[in-house]
Order: sequence, then C-alpha cells, then structure tokens
Amino acid sequence: MNVSQEETQEDKTTEKQRKELEKQRKKEEEKKEKERLKKEREEKKRKEKEEKDNRKKFNIKGDIKVLREIVVTEPYAAKDKLDIGCYSGEQLELIREDNNPEDRYLVRNKQGVYGYVQIYCVDRNEPQELYDDVDIQIPEDFEEEVYDMCT
Repeated sequence: MNVSQEETQEDKTTEKQRKELEKQRKKEEEKKEKERLKKEREEKKRKEKEEKDNRKKFNIKGDIKVLREIVVTEPYAAKDKLDIGCYSGEQLELIREDNNPEDRYLVRNKQGVYGYVQIYCVDRNEPQELYDDVDIQIPEDFEEEVYDMCT
C-alpha cells in the first residue's frame, strides 16, 4: 500500500468511528428524552392524584378559586392532620372562608399544600396599598423651602 491508500483507509476508519459515536450519542439523547417524558407523566399523575385527594379530604366542589391572598400574622403549628403549619409573614391563598371547622380557613401555601389554619393567625383584612391610610399634608411652600436650604 502506498501512502495515499493508507490515508484513504484511515479516513474510512475515522468516518466509521465518527458515525458510530454519533449513533451512540443519539441513542443516549433519545433515552434521556424518554426518561424526562416518563418523569413528567409521573409528576402530572401524582399532582392529579393529590388534587383529587385534596378535593375529597376538604370537600371541595367545582373549580378551586383563590378568594384572596392572606398573610400569617403569628406562627401556627398544625394541631391535626388537616391543619397546615405556617410561619409569621408567610403568604397563603385563601380558598374557603365558610363551611370549615370552627374558627378556621381553608388555605393553600406556595408549595400547593392545602390545610386549615386558625383565623386568629392570619390578617383577615382585605389587602391594602402600602400607606394608603396615611394622609400626607404637603405645605404649599415646600419646594421653595427645600430650594432655599440648598442655596
């Protein structure tokens, strides 16, 4: 064999190796994609089951609607299996105010966990704009005073 034939043979071998590596890479990608899709289906199925269980456990009929967001004013430790523990400052979604056990709201936390919380642990007022209850009085000569101070 001369040098040119050897180079051609090497090129063919290299091309075969490259194609084989490409096949392996595609197989690995397909396998990873199948695993990802399987995990997505399992997660969706788990969430649907959890939703169904919550509907049954808390006797929720129809669509789940968030009435408003409420803020926990003092920490609350769950007292039974239907309660939800929460910390001060945590934001919860109020799901139901009526038809609950006495002095409790049905809420959902940001992780999607449902449970009852004592009404004394949350701010029951409608959310307000920050400082909207403060009446600000600005003197008429305010800008002039500030300007005079700077000169």
